[in-house]
Amino acid sequence: MPTPTDNLTVLLCQTDCNDDPDANIARIRDHVIGAGLDGVDVAVVPENALYRGNFQAAGYEPPTLDQHLDTLSGLTTEFGVTTVWGSVQVRRDDGIYNTTLVIAADGSLVTKYEKIHLFQLFTDTSTVDETSRFAHGSQPATFEINGWTIGLTICYDLRFPELYRAYAGAELMLCPAEFTHMTGKAHWEVLLRARAIENQCFIAGINQCGMNDSMNVRAYGHSMMVGPWGDVLSAADEDETCLRCELSRTDVTNAREQIPSVHSIRHKTSWSNSR
Repeated sequence: MPTPTDNLTVLLCQTDCNDDPDANIARIRDHVIGAGLDGVDVAVVPENALYRGNFQAAGYEPPTLDQHLDTLSGLTTEFGVTTVWGSVQVRRDDGIYNTTLVIAADGSLVTKYEKIHLFQLFTDTSTVDETSRFAHGSQPATFEINGWTIGLTICYDLRFPELYRAYAGAELMLCPAEFTHMTGKAHWEVLLRARAIENQCFIAGINQCGMNDSMNVRAYGHSMMVGPWGDVLSAADEDETCLRCELSRTDVTNAREQIPSVHSIRHKTSWSNSR
C-alpha cells in the first residue's frame, strides 16, 4: 500500500462541450495538456464530457463501458495521471447510466460511479428530465490515490447530503456537473460549501460552461475547490479554463480537530459506507 502523502494536486477542467464526441475529446486533450500536468495527481473533467446534448432526439447510441475504455484509456496514458471522466453515458443491457469513470495513469479502470439522483427541471422556458433518458445508479463509490480517499458524485447529487455523508471520513469529494445557469447562480456555491462544511473535507465542483443548444440550457461554469472550513480556495468564471488546486491533508485534520463533528456522527446513512 502506498505511503499516504500530505499533499494532493488536482486539476479541474471546466469545458464547453457539445454533441460531437471527437471534437470534445480533442477539446479536453488540448485543455488538459495545455494546463500542464507536471506534479498533477488527478485531473477531472465535467459531467457529459464526451457527449453533451439530447442523445435520444439525435439518435446517438451511447457506447458501452468497454467502448469507452477503448477510447479513454489511451488518452489517459498520454496524460500520465489518474483521470476522472466526470460523466459519460454508458449503455448497458438494462438501460443508459450517467457514469463517472476513474482511469489510472496506466489506462486501467479504477472504479466507476453511476449517478444516483437524476435531475429534473420544469420551468416556463426549460424542461430537463434525466429520468426519461437514464436509469438510476444505486451505490456510492470511492477511490484512493496517495493515501487520500476520494468520494464520487455527479451534479444533482449535490442536493442530497445523505450521499455525501456516506463518504464521511474522505479527504476529498468530487462533483462533476452540468449545473444550469439558473440553478447554479442560486445554489451552486452555497451547496458546495455546505457539503464541505458538513463533512470537513475538500469539495471540488467541476462544471460545464456555455450553451447546450439541443437542450436549450445554459450551464453556469464557476467550477471551484472548497476547503474543509467552507472557504472557496479557487474558482473559475463562465469561460473554459483549468484550475490547478494544491490540497493539504493538514487542512482536513485541523478542521476535524477544531470541531470534531465528523468524528461525532451517531447515525448511519441509507447506504452502507463504500470504503
